[in-house]
Amino acid sequence: MKKANNSKTAGLGRNDSLIAPVTVAATAVTLCAMAATALWVFRLENRSAARARLRQVDAIGTVLAFSAETMLADEELSPLRSLVCLAARDYDLTSCRVVLPDNQVVADSRLAEINTQRLPAQWESASMDLPGPPGQDEIVHRYTLHVPGRGPARLEITACAPQAAASLWEAEAGVGAISVISLLFLLGTTRRLRARSRLFGALRQCLLAAGHGERSRAVLGIQEELGPEASVWNKLLAELEQRQQARVLEQAGRPADGDGASLADQACGSLADGLIVLDGQSFVRYANPAAAALLRLAGPSPAGRRMSELLDSAPLADAVRDVTSRPPGPATVVEHQDANRGWLRITVRRLAGAAQPAICLFIEDITQQRASEKARCEFISQVAHELRTPLTNIRLSVEVATEDHADPVEAARSMDVISRESSRLARMIDEMLSAAQIETGTLCLNRDAVKVDELLREMEADFAAQAADKGLRFHLELPVKCPQIQADKAKLTLAVHNLVGNALKYTPSGGQVKVVLEVNTGDLQVAVTDSGIGIASEEQARVFDRFYRSADPRVGRLTGTGLGLTLVRDVIRLHGGDIEVRSELDRGSTFLVRLPLPKEAA
Repeated sequence: MKKANNSKTAGLGRNDSLIAPVTVAATAVTLCAMAATALWVFRLENRSAARARLRQVDAIGTVLAFSAETMLADEELSPLRSLVCLAARDYDLTSCRVVLPDNQVVADSRLAEINTQRLPAQWESASMDLPGPPGQDEIVHRYTLHVPGRGPARLEITACAPQAAASLWEAEAGVGAISVISLLFLLGTTRRLRARSRLFGALRQCLLAAGHGERSRAVLGIQEELGPEASVWNKLLAELEQRQQARVLEQAGRPADGDGASLADQACGSLADGLIVLDGQSFVRYANPAAAALLRLAGPSPAGRRMSELLDSAPLADAVRDVTSRPPGPATVVEHQDANRGWLRITVRRLAGAAQPAICLFIEDITQQRASEKARCEFISQVAHELRTPLTNIRLSVEVATEDHADPVEAARSMDVISRESSRLARMIDEMLSAAQIETGTLCLNRDAVKVDELLREMEADFAAQAADKGLRFHLELPVKCPQIQADKAKLTLAVHNLVGNALKYTPSGGQVKVVLEVNTGDLQVAVTDSGIGIASEEQARVFDRFYRSADPRVGRLTGTGLGLTLVRDVIRLHGGDIEVRSELDRGSTFLVRLPLPKEAA
């Protein structure tokens, strides 16, 4: 014990000795970084100010040059001299003057430099002497002036480059203030770290001792005056010791492995649902493999851990406490959902006849059930919307057709709408009944001789008005000769109507829909091609799934049940054929149906 305490004290001393150099190094790095930052900011500010001054002087010169040309042409020397003086004063110019050839100064911000009081009627384009090169802190711009009918002149502007001395002093003062504040903060942090390092050092020594096999609470305990964490650590050690003792007692009282215990373990381990047994303190005593899989637990058995460590659920914790506090009785059901585990239904029941409180948790994965319920609700909503549209059209058409003195043309058109929408309702009801039969496995085919070309002609007549109303080009291509096939005409018609109806629905006005029938060796091929919105490549594998609808917002704006293509695929496969989709987003889609031919026709 004395040796362990000495090792802890040595560990604390090493931690304290490390804090001082780390703090000094951190302070030095921080100060250097601040100084470098201030120098860099100063250089950037100096360059920015110089560029801004150059742009300002150039803009002033451009405006003055234009004004000077105009005033020289009009011989307005007084306004020109006033303008030059005002520009030099307002924009802090060292000098600003207008010079004629032979160095005649007609305007200057320094009035004493003017040596020409009147403007000559005309002057020669003689060379003009240029002043010497500008100083290091000067900006010099020269502009050639063209005075119509007189000759050239020159505008000279000299300005001082910006000085950033004040900015440098402010940056240095700011860096100094920040450095002092940072130093004070680091000193305060150092004192706090030294106090906390004693606790962390003690914890580190305890963990190292535990790693070498030490289990005595007297050795692994730490002084509680080091902080509240020390008290928590000591309580954890006490709790661990109690759990170890309880486990020893439990193992001592358990009979040797026999056939009964082995069969019970095997039976619980083979359950598809999860099973967890808790004691009165909510510690796990048993968990079968299904429970570990449903809770996404990795590593060793969860036995000995608290249930809250396996699944953080406040309703479950409340249910366990409630069931533990009362005699055995009805079970309590809790549902839990998260992104990792999905939906879980947990039944909490207290075991009757146990010497100590024992709680059984039966865990069932209901993620798929929830998804089906959601899809079913969405399906009912979509079906209600789908049914409302044709019923509304029928009601309005009936009102028009039964009005007194109704126009015969309008009445005939209304009857046509009633007929078309009634057929649409019948197809929708057939589709829903067929989908239900497919789901229950009771869909049967009433096969008979079917001429697919005639079926497609009837389909063309059914959809011609809809295509014309939407402004689509609807085209049907049939072979010269088409053999009959053995098929259920009603189911096949339903499948074709779904494909063509989708093509018309998802093709914008001005597009085209084409249906092509081809006779190949051994099969018939029906291709429904449109120039519509297309299907994204990542969604093409899912378009035949039940209740699936594309995430494309253009699809969401149109009604649909998500069952049509599922029904098409199942009907085609019941006939021994298959269907595939080829599509490109915003370019259109092609659904290709293949139906087998009778051997004598093939």
